[in-house]
Amino acid sequence: MVFFSSGLWPAGFSLCIVAVMLVMFWQERFPSEVIALSGAALFLVTGILPYETALQASRTSQRFVFDFGAHSMMRTESPTLKAFFSS
Repeated sequence: MVFFSSGLWPAGFSLCIVAVMLVMFWQERFPSEVIALSGAALFLVTGILPYETALQASRTSQRFVFDFGAHSMMRTESPTLKAFFSS
């Protein structure tokens, strides 16, 4: 009971949620989106993640940049038998 009264339960419970999520990611029984959303929902329901903070994080826009160019291309060659012809 000292754990709950000391105010450390959010940290311990958060670590447990993250550990369970990592195991579920590793087992690949559910899609990763389902696991991530379930973990976020648990954080919201328990009050560990305040609702206002979750809304603020969802409002920020993310910018993804795809870099195309010669440096991002990779050339591969299939293994083949090469016959050497003598002339």
